[in-house]
Amino acid sequence: MFVFYKFISVLSGSFCVEIPVMREGDMASMWLLWTLTVALIGQVLFIYGFLPISIAGLKVTEDRPLPTSINGLRVNSDSLYRPIINKLILVVIDAMRDDFIIGPDAARHMPYLSSLIYNGRGVHFTSLVEPPTVTLPRIKAMTMGTIPNYVDVILNVIEKESNCSKENSFIGRAAAKRLNTVFYGDDTWLRLFPNSFLRFEGTSSFYVSDFNEVDNNVTRHLDHELQQDDWDVMILHYLGLDHIGHVHGPYSKLIPQKLQEMDDVIKKLFLGLKKKHHSSLLVICGDHGMKDTGGHGGATYSETHVPLLFVSPLSLDFKSHCLDLNIKDRIVNQRDLASTLSVLLGLQPPSMNLGAAIPCILRIFIPETDAYLYALHVNAWQVASLLESVHDSFKDGSYLFEEASKLHSEWIKWERDRVKYKPKMKSIGNQDELIKKIAKKYAVGITQMTSKLGESVVNFDYYAMFLGVVITWQAFMLSMLKEEVIILEYRWTKSFLLAVIMMVFHFSICFFGSSFISNSSLSRHDSFTLSTVFVLIFIVAFNAHELFCGSHLFKLSHVKEKLKVGSSPENNFLTFGTFLHIVSLFSSSFIEEEHQTWQFLFISLIILLGVKICCSIPRKDKNHMPTEEPIHFIGSVPYICNYRYQDQEPHPKPIMGEGIFTYQKKELLKFTSILLIHRFLRNYNHTGDKWGNLPDIGDWISDSENIMIRSVVMAMSLLGITFFLVKNSPIKGSNGLFIVFAALNIYAYRAAIGDVSAFDMYPSSRGSTEFFILLILMVLIMANGVYEAFKVLIHDNDKKKQNFNEGKRKYRTLEQDSSAAFVILTHEICKFWIILCSSLNRPGDVPVIFAFLFCSHTLANSVMKTGRCDVNTMPKTFIWLGMVFYFFKGNSNSLASLDLKAAYTGQNNYSVVIVGILLFCHTFSMPILALLLLFHYLAVTTSRSNNFDLRCPQKIMNAAVKSVIMTRLFPVVFYLPFIILQRHHLFIWTVFAPKLLYEAFLTLSSLFGLFLVIGLQRCLSHLAKLQRYGLIQV
Repeated sequence: MFVFYKFISVLSGSFCVEIPVMREGDMASMWLLWTLTVALIGQVLFIYGFLPISIAGLKVTEDRPLPTSINGLRVNSDSLYRPIINKLILVVIDAMRDDFIIGPDAARHMPYLSSLIYNGRGVHFTSLVEPPTVTLPRIKAMTMGTIPNYVDVILNVIEKESNCSKENSFIGRAAAKRLNTVFYGDDTWLRLFPNSFLRFEGTSSFYVSDFNEVDNNVTRHLDHELQQDDWDVMILHYLGLDHIGHVHGPYSKLIPQKLQEMDDVIKKLFLGLKKKHHSSLLVICGDHGMKDTGGHGGATYSETHVPLLFVSPLSLDFKSHCLDLNIKDRIVNQRDLASTLSVLLGLQPPSMNLGAAIPCILRIFIPETDAYLYALHVNAWQVASLLESVHDSFKDGSYLFEEASKLHSEWIKWERDRVKYKPKMKSIGNQDELIKKIAKKYAVGITQMTSKLGESVVNFDYYAMFLGVVITWQAFMLSMLKEEVIILEYRWTKSFLLAVIMMVFHFSICFFGSSFISNSSLSRHDSFTLSTVFVLIFIVAFNAHELFCGSHLFKLSHVKEKLKVGSSPENNFLTFGTFLHIVSLFSSSFIEEEHQTWQFLFISLIILLGVKICCSIPRKDKNHMPTEEPIHFIGSVPYICNYRYQDQEPHPKPIMGEGIFTYQKKELLKFTSILLIHRFLRNYNHTGDKWGNLPDIGDWISDSENIMIRSVVMAMSLLGITFFLVKNSPIKGSNGLFIVFAALNIYAYRAAIGDVSAFDMYPSSRGSTEFFILLILMVLIMANGVYEAFKVLIHDNDKKKQNFNEGKRKYRTLEQDSSAAFVILTHEICKFWIILCSSLNRPGDVPVIFAFLFCSHTLANSVMKTGRCDVNTMPKTFIWLGMVFYFFKGNSNSLASLDLKAAYTGQNNYSVVIVGILLFCHTFSMPILALLLLFHYLAVTTSRSNNFDLRCPQKIMNAAVKSVIMTRLFPVVFYLPFIILQRHHLFIWTVFAPKLLYEAFLTLSSLFGLFLVIGLQRCLSHLAKLQRYGLIQV
């Protein structure tokens, strides 16, 4: 690569364009922000290749006429394949777990449905759901019979309208056959199948605070529809149970009430069908299950095992046909429902169907053996046709289907001969056993062909993944360069020329048909794809230019310095812990229990810091004595400073009153408090895969019976947060009053929606008014902070001297004014974020925020009092702190741990943008808060002391930004190639893929936090320059 770059340098040297060098302090921070942005682009590109939106290997096959022959023997398809039922009602109960139906309390919670099963009017199966266990892919599986893409977990939220064709689902095929369908419930169906329903009404599936109205809007249509006779299929999707699970969990007392409500609905539907005297069927199922913590999206047993019940008012003997089914035969795939309903409605199975019709159900509704076996043959024939269109080696995956067809044809011959020569026929064995054998071979053959087709369903875009890995690694290497290496004369012509050559190489490979690129979605020739590819290649070329130009190559030795073991024990441990965390990501079990890794590393670090600080407190050294005044995590404006600036000699205060040993005891007590808090929070919100379902303190506080305890806990936590913010605020007066009003408003919001007690003094509502008032208060707090910062920055000199000169100094420079304003603004951003997090968190999780503030305050105070602040150690420490509390809130690497209720805080309607922003802010609130506090702490530090390796505040901030970026990207650059190696792992979609998404969003959270800090710093720097040149006057 270096030789190739030298060739480009010679080629373009005569006409290169040089851009003047920017000042080091101005350029370095923006360059570092650019590297993290590039890394995020690389991760998104990798995810795009890893989770392709379209199924590349499977193409929709054209409709073919039903087979008129079986193994060369002609049959009459019209007489054998016809509608069996003319009224179908499909009831989907969102998040219906299987143990809700077959558990010990099922007869008590759903007595009518249980009696139907007991009396032989229906049969129960367990439907096996494939991850991701969210609504959109599950509806696709039930209606299309296909294996949805994992990217559907994202489309579940943002997809507005689907492009599902009529051949892709039994709903579309029913519409093509002029069967009328009515629908009421989750509006996801309307997005998937627009213009497919005779009558419909959708309800939002994402407003999880609604338990009753969302179901009442479905049930109120039943009386009218049961009196109508113009529909053939009715689909109902109830959401209330899922919403209760998200908010209160599966063991809430609201669950039995909702199950009883669903039982009443089933009773009404069953009796309504019974009155119609039609050949009818009622199907009850869940789209996915519910984790023991209430969410879903993962692959636990309770999320992937849901009930599937077939109930009919017809005089059918379900018991005799299904009594001999063993436990294994009662477990079916969710995609089997599409082919089963298609056969019963007389429709061809969906063209993308990979499911097998349930033989037991077909046998009950199709008593004629020839029609029953032909229905099974049609199902297997459709899957075999799909396999033939994909694989050249069709015979390798369909030999069981051919064996079943051969046995089927032999049975047809025997049956015809029996009718024709009945007295002279010889028996071919036990007929029932032969029929079961044929049905079994058809079913197993479909499973075999589906397994073969599964290889085509997962078709990775390796070219996009490769580019993603390259871009991410480039960003990581760029972040490790020295500051003086970063500030260079950029030669854009070289980068552009290199990008053009790479584009020529790209199109050459596409033209000559290399499968590595030609099969990629990036090889398309539309304008959007071409522009996207050029931007990506230009990024690669630009980064390569910066890495491999002459002076850079030799200074990449700085990588060794970054990884070099230093003299600081805590820095060595942080480096070791970072590598240990990277190694843990290579194990699926460690990813599922990642919180254990972070808790172990953080508590070890706290012990190390506590021991070092207590053992290294300086004795009576005149230059290194702990000051009497504490250094707050959000300190006051640094007008009073114990150290002079740069070359001036320090003037430390002597220790007053208490001696050094008393100080050591105080520090030891503080670190002991952190250890106790850590131990308490480990049992506060259990997370992970193995112990996440165990009862914990948070569950006890969230119990509906403990509303008074929950109210007291939230009130005391808000009081502690308010006192903390007001006491340490550099802005006195009205700003403190705004904080008090904000805390009261947060409690009022929770009281309005019923999360805490209102003591009969506050009306109940959805809380939208309270949340709107809170937003106004937060804007006022931020505006007041900006005003105070501008006052510090551009106030007249006399006022500056009055506020600052207390015998320590006679003047302040513009840089010091800018530093003071930066302290105020970072403080206000921290305050803004803390208030927002407190409003989004559940009442039981507010104490976690208060504990986080205490721990960060203790760490900041203790490290500052040593007189030594390491800008490489502190960023890693605060990042670890943020990750530990990220898991203390109950988060995990499973999508089931996402708290959707927080995304609807103060919302009356569903907006994908607002809901997405609130969900992001809530989920990653602790890592972002840790970054904001880190840079505020560094701002206070640079204003109070200059005992650092880097004396310039700008260099200190840049070094901290670099440390944050490197710590964030370190696991990413190793995890992406590992994902490629493990792409066929058993747990790739249940463990590794969700972790990949979380890593991308953690990078986004880091970028968001750094963007706020660097943006503020740049604005203040420009304002200071404007003041210097007299462009700002007061």
